[in-house]
Amino acid sequence: MAKVHLVVDYIKNLEIGRKISVRSIAQELSISEGTAYKAIKECEEEGYLKTLPRAGTVRVESPKEKKIKNLTYEEVLKIVEGELQGGGAGIEKPIYKFVIGAMELDAMKKYITPGGILIVGNREAAQNMALKHENGVLITGGFQATNKIREMADKLSIPVISSSHDTYTVASLINKALSQNMIRQRILYVSDIMKSTPQALREFETIQNWRDRAAKTGFERFPVLDEKDKLVGMISPREALGQDPEEFISRFMKKPIQVNPKTTVAYAAHLMDWEDVEQIPVTEGDKLLGVISRGDVLKGLKERWMSHKTNESLEDIIMEGFAFEEKDGKSVFQGRVTGEMLDPLGTLSRSLLSMIMVKCSSVIFKNKNLYTEIDNISINYIKPIQPEHRFFVEVDLVYSSRSYSKAELRVKDADGRCIALGLISAVH
Repeated sequence: MAKVHLVVDYIKNLEIGRKISVRSIAQELSISEGTAYKAIKECEEEGYLKTLPRAGTVRVESPKEKKIKNLTYEEVLKIVEGELQGGGAGIEKPIYKFVIGAMELDAMKKYITPGGILIVGNREAAQNMALKHENGVLITGGFQATNKIREMADKLSIPVISSSHDTYTVASLINKALSQNMIRQRILYVSDIMKSTPQALREFETIQNWRDRAAKTGFERFPVLDEKDKLVGMISPREALGQDPEEFISRFMKKPIQVNPKTTVAYAAHLMDWEDVEQIPVTEGDKLLGVISRGDVLKGLKERWMSHKTNESLEDIIMEGFAFEEKDGKSVFQGRVTGEMLDPLGTLSRSLLSMIMVKCSSVIFKNKNLYTEIDNISINYIKPIQPEHRFFVEVDLVYSSRSYSKAELRVKDADGRCIALGLISAVH
């Protein structure tokens, strides 16, 4: 069985549109045709394969894959209240990765991969590099793309968007949209995990038919259908064992507990536990669409959790460029003002500096095992800081109790001059 699971994983990783057959899979993986057949049937039940007329068995996008939806350029254009500068033909393409270009060009290269979008200021070289690597561009600070960049975007059908917002505001808007999208994706529905080709018995079949089907398939619980394919019952060992093999299963079948495709998996799991059943039929009206089992529920919840476990917010990406150290009893974060952090006046954006200060204090609270929610922020801006200058954020945890903590922050330039002061409180 372990070998079948390995073949299933192999099929799931094939590109969409790939044609396969029992023989081709058996030859590619040097396995028996029986093992290949079982794996193909399992993938068909989960929606990863479909048999099409005159095309054969084809790898298709499963309901699980469709559920995890990426933002498109068109959606981002609306989110950031932007203006399309070029590459309009690709406006409906999905975006798989967001990169903030808060670094030198050489360092930026390793983060740029096809299908992503680079959030960057008025840096034509970075924009050019992004397009060459099949990345879209989101220009912040109200800057416009040059004619060269527009022409390149149109030729490649890769969108270039301009937004009047600064990098922090753009990041916050996109981060909020991604969070809302992820919340919707985390809800797992029965339609995402059900097996759509269920084994079923007919009400005129006998207990012996149930025994034969159980031995052949390895399943013991079956939906029971009438002559019109209407779901009329469920039969399991609890009802069938010890009965005369010649008796009709309709005498012993139980009234089915059923769910529909839009039922949440959490509720289906609750029904299984409450009613003490291993399997539930999925119906629309009285029509049987599929079944779900306890194993399907556990597997689906595990896959959904794993798919979101490594997601990283744009705030985290911004903070990746900061170094951290403990100095004189205080926690110190060190960063550099890059072009993407600037406001339209050419100085470090105050809104971005606020975000950095809040993020730094949150990191310290977490390091102290204080799981908090920011309650109040008070920040005084003393002087601007210029591009490419280094700055330091000192965080001093001045008070902490069971329910409340307070951190004092000082932002200084490389010469030790104060740029901003802040007091941030949080509730536990």
